Amino acid sequence: MNLLDPRFKYVPAAATDIASTWRRFGFDPLANEKRRAKLKRLLSSDAEPAALSLVRSERRLKPDYG
Repeated sequence: MNLLDPRFKYVPAAATDIASTWRRFGFDPLANEKRRAKLKRLLSSDAEPAALSLVRSERRLKPDYG
């Protein structure tokens, strides 16, 4: 959207709701917490090669926001 578009509404950074923005783009904090707990259990136990490959593949699949 163009800044000169009449539909554009400026919202100061201090007035934004970060949680609603993340939800709007599909981020689910509970799902993320469960995923982290599962990875932590995999890494803290005697990690099998399959579990380690799962962790490595998840790191490769991390989205690039840059």
